[in-house]
Amino acid sequence: FTDGRLARLNSNVGVFVTMNPNTRCAVPENLKLLFRTVTMVHPDRRVIIRIKLAALGFKESAMLAKKFDILYKLAEWQLTQQGHYDFGLRSIIAVIRTAKTALSASGDSTSKDRRGTILNLETRRRSTAALLHEEAILMDVLKSVNLPKLVQEDVQVFRSLLAAVFPGVPE
Repeated sequence: FTDGRLARLNSNVGVFVTMNPNTRCAVPENLKLLFRTVTMVHPDRRVIIRIKLAALGFKESAMLAKKFDILYKLAEWQLTQQGHYDFGLRSIIAVIRTAKTALSASGDSTSKDRRGTILNLETRRRSTAALLHEEAILMDVLKSVNLPKLVQEDVQVFRSLLAAVFPGVPE
């Protein structure tokens, strides 16, 4: 420290400070100097979505994460640019929180069978039904969270993106 005394450090402990650009709360410069700068270019949203959905009990988290990520990428590209649109991690977490409530309300929050057993035909049918059920839950949540934020001209575009990403799921 500045008084010349030495401090013992525990090599098993780390301190991390997250600084987001353009935020209201800036970290003081003298505090920034105490930390090594590490830059995170772009988080892998698909992995984050998959882990969060799996933790909630979604059996088909990998497939749902792929569809969720594709939908948000298409929305970013195809919808009009509006200042209040957010298809980033903050919005993803909001959708996942709502999906947790919806999955619990549907009474289907069992975990996936991970024993590696060979699936018979009946199990495959149930798996397909479970996927459609989980797709319907996620699609409903995506609609309920995102449609109220959209300007009128983007509502139909978003609905068509949902239909393209979730084919066969009734709206």
